[in-house]
Amino acid sequence: RRDIGRLAEIGLGPRADHHGGDNPGSRDRHEECDERRAVEQRTARGIRSLDHELDKQERSRADRRQQDVVHRVPPVQREHDIDQFRHGVAVIGDGKLGILCAFALSLKSANVSLVGKHKEKLSIAAKRNIEGILLSDAVPALNRVFDVVVEASGRESGFAAALDLLKPRGKLVLKSTFQGNTNLAMWRVVVDEITIVGSRCGKFAPALELLEKGLVNLEDLISEEFPLAKGIEAMNRAAQKGVMKVLLRMQ
Repeated sequence: RRDIGRLAEIGLGPRADHHGGDNPGSRDRHEECDERRAVEQRTARGIRSLDHELDKQERSRADRRQQDVVHRVPPVQREHDIDQFRHGVAVIGDGKLGILCAFALSLKSANVSLVGKHKEKLSIAAKRNIEGILLSDAVPALNRVFDVVVEASGRESGFAAALDLLKPRGKLVLKSTFQGNTNLAMWRVVVDEITIVGSRCGKFAPALELLEKGLVNLEDLISEEFPLAKGIEAMNRAAQKGVMKVLLRMQ
């Protein structure tokens, strides 16, 4: 109906030939064309009025069907206003990715906690007044406390820990990418009405600006430096457990 009405409205329905100058036949055709166009316009207005009434009724029915669930679906945005959360944000994973996430989030909220398994890595975040919590102390002591949990452990078990820490209707931000298939208890997401946000790569410009202003200090992430001539030794060192960043100096 809408397509027909739209065609009639913009004058794409049948119309008379406009050739023929001012001869009587031409004027008759013009009058016939005008009359036909008027009929088409009236038809289009009637169709639009009918469509409007049907749409209004349908919206009313849809509103009644959805009014009990709309409040359960909070808006998902790439940039979260984390200042509003009373209980703060937890980042799971004390590797390079997790520490960087905690650094960035600490610029927006004073209530950021880093959850991990290594005291020496958690101490890096503590230098920025980020609370470091051992995973064994966080679960179950802090279950269902945090409004937002960022999963950056790189392990499937981090997903379960994140659901443990999240309060109902919380937000789970996934930074990890798992290889292969995973066994995730998705029923917990449904029961606690968790919003899941996938987060891959961010923009370079804001990150470079933070570095330029010195708002994020990355020196603590550097474990060791090697000259380029010792590149193989540097690669072996970087592969060792517990090592953060290894840099090569071009000399």
